[in-house]
Amino acid sequence: MMRKTLLTTGLIFAALSLAHAESIAPKKVSEQLVGIAVDAPLWDKAQASEVTLYPQLTTVSLDLDGQKAMQEGEPLPMTVRALVSDTHLALHMSWPDETLSVAGMDETNRYGDAFAVQFPQRISADLPYIGMGHAGNPAIIHLKRYGQGVAQPMPSNCREEEGALICSRYGAGQKAGSVESVALTLDAPNLNLYNEELAAYQKLQRARVDADYQRTFVAEGFGTTTELRKQNGAFYSSMRYEDGHWNAVLVRSLKDDLVNLDRAVVPVALAAWDGDQAGRDGIKWLSGWTPVVLGEASREAKLMAILNEEPTGDIERGEATAVANCASCHRFGEHRMAMEMMAPDLSWIGGQATLEYIRESILEPHAVVVTGYNQHAHRATPWYNEVEGQLRSTMPAFDFLPESDIEDMVAYFHSLK
Repeated sequence: MMRKTLLTTGLIFAALSLAHAESIAPKKVSEQLVGIAVDAPLWDKAQASEVTLYPQLTTVSLDLDGQKAMQEGEPLPMTVRALVSDTHLALHMSWPDETLSVAGMDETNRYGDAFAVQFPQRISADLPYIGMGHAGNPAIIHLKRYGQGVAQPMPSNCREEEGALICSRYGAGQKAGSVESVALTLDAPNLNLYNEELAAYQKLQRARVDADYQRTFVAEGFGTTTELRKQNGAFYSSMRYEDGHWNAVLVRSLKDDLVNLDRAVVPVALAAWDGDQAGRDGIKWLSGWTPVVLGEASREAKLMAILNEEPTGDIERGEATAVANCASCHRFGEHRMAMEMMAPDLSWIGGQATLEYIRESILEPHAVVVTGYNQHAHRATPWYNEVEGQLRSTMPAFDFLPESDIEDMVAYFHSLK
């Protein structure tokens, strides 16, 4: 179980970016990075950066327990280190999780812990929507899920033995311990297998439990993810659970036919799923775009300016203006008078959105409309419509407000984190 907080980002504030001045500074190394272990001494040379992930509730989930866990949650702190060689970029991520959760193929209500790393396919100041890109501006997502290959129920009463976690039957999660591989305890008296046959069966089960699930996707918004063939989306990853924390590694080439990361600054977004809290699909924690500074940041001055812009407006005046103009449709902060799902909940919008996109969403709500959200989340008011082949937000533009009011609202929404 991770610590959780409510965040329902949405359509009107669509193309979100990181609002903090967080950045990741890789250490240049000459060593081979593909295959690097999560506990390799080389990571000690890299600077640790703190990146905050926020719960994302993309639509109202039919899983009421998972939805409730997200709504009552808190932001998730993730410690990130990075290494770079002449050919590869490696990221090391560590985050707290009270339970080890492993997905099973035979149960539809048990989910595995996972993480993902997302890059814009085109590196520029025109960032794609943080939730897997938007039309015309795709994102590349590398996903790793722990224990996806389990062939039968993975229980919760576990113990460590000979480098593997041996678990008793039935359950959903494991308290803080240490595990690199997972094996499944077999109820030997119920099997018509003995000696070499039993040993072979146990080996097969361990292999199935340990099976990696890692995929690369390209997407232009929710509902558009397309899995790529291995040769087009190859990356190396590993996960290790220890002392109530996940430690994970992802390594990919700096340049391939998907994306060119051989740049001075590369935006990256990080995601984590908690299987014990029904985490899957959009029930996850997500950072905004975070700059990985590989060279001279001044070479990407526009991009860095967008990521690091600070508000100039007055927060208190902005709250009053937001209540007067936005609270009848949106929920945010302590203002909950709007009907649920009338419009996206903006309670934690400042944790993921750049000031530029908050501003754009107020002035030009049609600028980016992300498909895949439930258009009819509120039965009386669709979030968007299609007009002459173009998606149009049902939110009106507030370009009639004085510039000072706009900047005050931007400052207020930026403070919601």
